[in-house]
Amino acid sequence: MRQRQGKLDTEDRVSFTKEANKSETSTMSPAEKAKLDASRITREDSYVAFKG
Repeated sequence: MRQRQGKLDTEDRVSFTKEANKSETSTMSPAEKAKLDASRITREDSYVAFKG
């Protein structure tokens, strides 16, 4: 958790808020997400998706 210390003017408060809300961990690329999603698809999911 990040916590500001001291008083901030409006501009500094906005800057602090933006910085505090940034993720400190890396995120997966779209290709990595797609690969993970694809690995979770079961045979049953495929039947339901293409049944029509």
